[in-house]
Amino acid sequence: MKNKFIHIITAIIICTSLFLLFSCGKDQYLEKRSGPWKITNVEIAFYKNYSSTPDSVVTYSSDTTGYFNFYNGTPANVYVIIHYPSRFLIKDYEATYEVHEQNHAILVISNLVGSNWVDHKFTVSGYNKRKQDWTIISDDYAGNVVRETISVEKQ
Repeated sequence: MKNKFIHIITAIIICTSLFLLFSCGKDQYLEKRSGPWKITNVEIAFYKNYSSTPDSVVTYSSDTTGYFNFYNGTPANVYVIIHYPSRFLIKDYEATYEVHEQNHAILVISNLVGSNWVDHKFTVSGYNKRKQDWTIISDDYAGNVVRETISVEKQ
């Protein structure tokens, strides 16, 4: 009987330790997102006539291409500082951002253009990593597509 009691106590201690270990290591994604992200590379590809290969590609790669600075809050703000001709984003100190609650691979950056908010939905590859690629696509439904991929690195 005493042996059985010791095994039960040991099992409870092990289960509690494992629970604490895994719950303390829980991903705090918005905290990881906050702060400056440096743009390391930008690729803008143009597709025509429903082609699967781009007709032309423009690449910007420089230490001064720009950065994003994320601030948690209500609303969650992001300063968009870009020094390249983006097909989607504008330089904006008042932009907001949202990360999908269940799918961290979706990042929405919203700019106020005139009196309307414009949402730009990015697909984030490697969303838990310090180096990420954000991709956004625009389709005019006439066979012309523009894809912009922004490579960023957490500072």
